[in-house]
Amino acid sequence: MISICNKLKDDQPSLPEQVGFDSTGKYSSSSFQSVYHLHQDLSTYSLEDLIAECLHAFRLAKFMELSGRYFVDGTGKPVPVTKEDFLETCKILVCNFVRSAANSFGVPGQKMAAFKLYPTKSLVNHSCCPVMSHSSFGRETFVYAIRPIVSGEELTISYGDYFNTEVKSVRSEKLQRNYRFVCRCQACEENWPTTKCLPAIVLRCEYCNKPHSSVDVQCDDCLPRTRSRNAVAKKAPKRKQNSQVAPALRVLHRVEGKIRTGKPISKEEFRRLCEASEVAFKHSAMPSKSLVGFMGSVEVCADAGLMYTG
Repeated sequence: MISICNKLKDDQPSLPEQVGFDSTGKYSSSSFQSVYHLHQDLSTYSLEDLIAECLHAFRLAKFMELSGRYFVDGTGKPVPVTKEDFLETCKILVCNFVRSAANSFGVPGQKMAAFKLYPTKSLVNHSCCPVMSHSSFGRETFVYAIRPIVSGEELTISYGDYFNTEVKSVRSEKLQRNYRFVCRCQACEENWPTTKCLPAIVLRCEYCNKPHSSVDVQCDDCLPRTRSRNAVAKKAPKRKQNSQVAPALRVLHRVEGKIRTGKPISKEEFRRLCEASEVAFKHSAMPSKSLVGFMGSVEVCADAGLMYTG
């Protein structure tokens, strides 16, 4: 009879970085071997934490042994568990506990009763100003964009609070305690303020595309040049309002009004909201109340199922 310990060792991949990919190099979203790619940094654990994880693994391994359903031979009959088998099982359990703690998602209910690991979703990194959000409907889980995605931009979700709902110090403490890492997203690096301190909107210059604080469509660097060109060409004076952003904001305000009053939002309204969001993000910059409003409204509509209905 082959030792269970040797069987477990044989199941360990020789090249963990290749696990989860098929023979053509394509990543398989249905392969749970991808857990080998997930974050596992024991250096962030204190001695007390590691002892607690080892005790947890010991208890679970003992329950597995006593149940008679896990240490079995090829016919399903229980087999004697050697010390080496037991310790190898505990070691694997500890590694899985560490991976799960930083990469699992809670299953919602009256109380958080369980956690799930997903082959692909668990690979997505955190940002306090994420590109995507996620929802679960029945046994299916979805990730979806809540703002336009720039080519080459990393796809991220939030593991906790968004930057506009909590100050950086609180967010950092929660992430360090629950996930054991220091967030270095743009919102944290630049210490973006919460909603009440955000400007209503930050327009981009129509000429150089840089954010600026003026109400004009040109920034202070481009304004003198455009004024001189306008004077020579006898063009109309500069505009005081970005005519492309204003209609997008009206769409946002209508949807936000319905969300506040609990009125249903149609599929067509959701489509217009997404189109308006693309316009607003193209002609204005983060952080601002308006763009945060677009992200939040898209998320509310998606959570209500509008993104998945025909």
